[in-house]
Amino acid sequence: MSQDTVIPWFHIHKTADTSIFLCEKNEISEQAVEETEPMMKPYRNRSTTWDYRSASALIYEAFRQYEIPLEQYMVSYSGRPYIAGGRGDISISHSGHYTVVAITSNPELSIGIDIEEIERARKRNITGIAKRFFPEKEFIRVRDSEDPTIEFLKLWTQKEARMKALRVPLAQTLRENGTESAAPAGDFHNKEDFMYMASKNYVMTTCFFRPKQ
Repeated sequence: MSQDTVIPWFHIHKTADTSIFLCEKNEISEQAVEETEPMMKPYRNRSTTWDYRSASALIYEAFRQYEIPLEQYMVSYSGRPYIAGGRGDISISHSGHYTVVAITSNPELSIGIDIEEIERARKRNITGIAKRFFPEKEFIRVRDSEDPTIEFLKLWTQKEARMKALRVPLAQTLRENGTESAAPAGDFHNKEDFMYMASKNYVMTTCFFRPKQ
């Protein structure tokens, strides 16, 4: 089962042992980030951009709700964030006005998340990108769809999320055919599962990977 919670400046989507914290840039969230982000500065201080600062604020809220000490926030040599001590996993993504953080308390689960703002994507040559990077089957799927931008983003976010969860290069997941559809939300039991979420403004996919299964 899934559960949604709305805080004045961010939204939480909970499913099983994972939570997704979503923030949209506006006056309320800007003020909240200004107040919250400094809490993470001892552990995350490489940039002053909105993307980075809003992610820091969401990480702070996620760690607070999961009762994880802030000092357990770590970044690998490749730049991937993780939670020290094997207490779960964390993933970050941002696009345009949106920032999202996924966190799980399951130590046997690796997660990856990607969000893409639809308005930004519509300004790009989506079919050209799909032809260059996707397998032919997926390129045709994008080209022939009723809305090529949305179909492209479903596939792209799945590949980005999978890259983060499996901890492999993006070039690898780009070459591989994705799943035909992702689950809307719920409990997952396969070695790899995907949760797809969308609104009129964004497309987002979370990948759940169980390395030991």
